[in-house]
Amino acid sequence: MKYAPVELSLDELDRCDELLNERPGAQPFMHYTQSWSRGLAETLGDECACIAAHDSSGALAGFMPAFIHRNDAGNHLSSLPIHNGFGGVFPARDCDEDSLYGTLLDAVAEKASAEKCVSATIVAHPLADRVELYQRCFKPDFLF
Repeated sequence: MKYAPVELSLDELDRCDELLNERPGAQPFMHYTQSWSRGLAETLGDECACIAAHDSSGALAGFMPAFIHRNDAGNHLSSLPIHNGFGGVFPARDCDEDSLYGTLLDAVAEKASAEKCVSATIVAHPLADRVELYQRCFKPDFLF
C-alpha cells in the first residue's frame, strides 16, 4: 500500500489524538498527544513539524512527532526533544508498516534536509520492537 506524507500544523494535531483514541491501550502515551506537542513547542520554543501519512482514502494511517530546534550551532530535528520520552512512528491498526515507516521516515529525512539540520534524532517507542524497520527505512549514520 502506498501512503502520502503530509506535515500537520499545530492546529491539525487533533487528528493524531483521534488515531490514538482508536487504539486500545494507547491513551497512556501522552508523548504523542496534541497537548504534549503544543506544550513542548510553547515551552521550548521549538517548531512542531508532525509528519503524518494518509492512505488512498484520505484516512490517517500513522504519524510521527518531529520538532525543529534552531540555534547558532545548527538546526536539529528530533522526534522528541526531551530525555526519557518516546516519539517514533505511531501506526494505525491494520496498516502496512513497512510502507508506512518508509513513507514517514523518508518525509522526516526530507524535512531535516530542507531545514538544513545538522542532525536528526528519532527516539523510538521502547515497547515496540521496530529497530529493524527504523534502520532499513531511515538509514541512520549512527545508532545507539
